[in-house]
Amino acid sequence: MKKREQFKESWLVNHRVNLRLLEAVGEEGLTVSYDPRARNVRRIYVHLHNARLNWVGAMMKRPPEVARLKTRDPHTIPALMAALTESTDAVVAMLEQVAKEEKVRHFERSPATLLSMMIAHEAHHRGQIVLALRLSGKPLPREVSAALWDWDEI
Repeated sequence: MKKREQFKESWLVNHRVNLRLLEAVGEEGLTVSYDPRARNVRRIYVHLHNARLNWVGAMMKRPPEVARLKTRDPHTIPALMAALTESTDAVVAMLEQVAKEEKVRHFERSPATLLSMMIAHEAHHRGQIVLALRLSGKPLPREVSAALWDWDEI
């Protein structure tokens, strides 16, 4: 499998994990937070979408036009899923470009390192979401949290 396809596959699995978690959170779970001063779950997802667009904008000469989300708007799960899918498509375009060029604008490391960093960033926030749900008394069912790690099936 070519590097571009490997990058795309890795990113799309990461994206599907995010969607699976978002679906499991439910609308009620969007308002919980692990700390009163921290982002709630909805704002974490907004941050993921907007952070992706920041990377895409910095790395591409002509990034796809994707609308940023406003942090304080009451985005629903379907709206968040649609936005995350749009930003995922933009990231895929960026990954295809950097894999083809074998370099990344405004980043000293390799395209693979950029992808690893982006996935690590999103995994960090998924951990925050799981913690927020647990601390608010709405933990994910065990089968759901275990399924987030079954990347062969996602």
